[in-house]
Amino acid sequence: MNLGRAHLANGTRFDWWASPTVIGYSNSRGCITDYYMNKLKFITYNINNLQMQVRLTGEPFSPITLRQIGALHFAYMTLNNQIKSFKMPGTNLTNEQTFFLAYAQTQCYQRQEYSQFIRTKSGIYDERTALNTALIHMPEFVQAFQCKLKENQCFD
Repeated sequence: MNLGRAHLANGTRFDWWASPTVIGYSNSRGCITDYYMNKLKFITYNINNLQMQVRLTGEPFSPITLRQIGALHFAYMTLNNQIKSFKMPGTNLTNEQTFFLAYAQTQCYQRQEYSQFIRTKSGIYDERTALNTALIHMPEFVQAFQCKLKENQCFD
């Protein structure tokens, strides 16, 4: 069970999700898991000039990616409803493109490949992979950058 749904705001244990929410979450999580396992499949790391791969299982990446997508949707709605201009000086980026670029920059990490390889093998998600997966599944990102819509989009 997703632990966030198992407690009320006061800490009382209670499963407060309505049935449509449970179904929607399960479908979204399944779609993201399918992407990791059947489309992306591996993350490759270059360690001492050797290509080392980690087979993706979808877990723990799927719930983390869903949290990123949810947070991005919430922040994106705030941008569109509350902020009139969110442009980056010296660029030709739109408000929406600037928003996604600013978010992506908060997720940038530069680790040694071996360190990230070990982290990923031990179930600690790779920020770059989770970020890219979240963004390509967001219709708002696809629209902002006029990307080709990917098949089997997890969200409308």
